[in-house]
Amino acid sequence: MEDNYLERFYELFEQMPRQGPGDGDSARRLLDALSVSGPGPLRHIADMGCGSGAGTLWLARHTDAEIDALDNYRPFLQRLEREARAQGLAQRITTHAADMAAPPFPPEHFDLIWSEGAAYLIGFTQALALWRPLLHSGAHLVVTEMCWFTDTPSPEARAFWAEGYPEMATPAQRIAQAKAAGYKVLRRFRLPPRAFNRFHRDLRQRLEILRARHGDHQVYRECEQEIALFRDNRGAFGYFCLLLQKTDR
Repeated sequence: MEDNYLERFYELFEQMPRQGPGDGDSARRLLDALSVSGPGPLRHIADMGCGSGAGTLWLARHTDAEIDALDNYRPFLQRLEREARAQGLAQRITTHAADMAAPPFPPEHFDLIWSEGAAYLIGFTQALALWRPLLHSGAHLVVTEMCWFTDTPSPEARAFWAEGYPEMATPAQRIAQAKAAGYKVLRRFRLPPRAFNRFHRDLRQRLEILRARHGDHQVYRECEQEIALFRDNRGAFGYFCLLLQKTDR
């Protein structure tokens, strides 16, 4: 790992609209499905690994819930706080600089835990196990998870993810793990390619700015490699969206 790796990493993503692919239409699909199956109105939501809060702000605009937004990088949270104030949403959003593996919340507090592309940081199965006690009976978990959509990925894609996410699995495997962890699977679908296309467009623009400022760096090369892999391996991998409901074991 090159010197100042984390400094360059955070500098790259701090000013991005999102820190990972996401899609408002897909979020709406999940929220609509939740409203059909939910036991009542959403009062308390946790956004785990919220980054600078694109998903948090979307939830605040589309629900009346109080939202606890958790991330371990304080500058992301500060940006979220500024934007929440600007949008008149600050009174319903509380930020927490904390670890997703040790969230500072009471048991059975949440109607919904939401996590876009972040569960992998502590491991999918560990995230489902650690967050389950925070949900009351019948409450919901939304998670988007990087998955293989093919049994025969290219050698380049396999090598990249073997280093970046060795535990990466297929949707069928994640569904089985969710059921074993005490959840019912209510909805599942792939995040559409347009979400990746928008994210990669923004990322390329940011890379161009920082390369002009600093020159080459390992962080920039890794990001460009992932963009190229997604382009050259269409349909081989991507985010799998899951709406889960806590069950009584």
